[in-house]
Amino acid sequence: MNVLVTGGAGFIGSHVVRFLLEDGYQVKVVDNLSRGNKESVDSRAELIVADINNSKKVKEALKGVDAVIHMAGLIVVPESVKDPIKYCENNVIGTVSLIESMRQVGVKKIIGNKNAENGPLIQAIPNMLASNTFRYFLTGTSPNKIINDSNAKNHCALVILACTSAVFGKNK
Repeated sequence: MNVLVTGGAGFIGSHVVRFLLEDGYQVKVVDNLSRGNKESVDSRAELIVADINNSKKVKEALKGVDAVIHMAGLIVVPESVKDPIKYCENNVIGTVSLIESMRQVGVKKIIGNKNAENGPLIQAIPNMLASNTFRYFLTGTSPNKIINDSNAKNHCALVILACTSAVFGKNK
């Protein structure tokens, strides 16, 4: 299976990429490197340096992809209060742009990251990707509501919103 990981050069995203590769997936990464590091991306993955709002580059990256794991999100609370437009453009509008690009290319599986309460995301990914009917929704922030709404409109056949929290470790 071919998987695109947005934000795959970030701390959590790079670990997701490595896990997928070790489990035999083909992986592409879309990251604008504003917070992530090129060096964090496993050399077995294809890195496309692009913003998720750049629909032309995202649609090109989506070619041949079976599923998306959406990890591209800005998460620094004090900064979001200081510059809410930047956060809206990335987290909300970027998610809408990504889903629209997926719709246009015909990719219907997405796993959205919800920084929240609990849940071992990485270990659950293989079962999530193998599923064609499983839908697991967690209420939360606007990007997650957008993903849920796109599912309701049949733009995405599989939507899973997974939790990551209290992350630390190598590369952090």
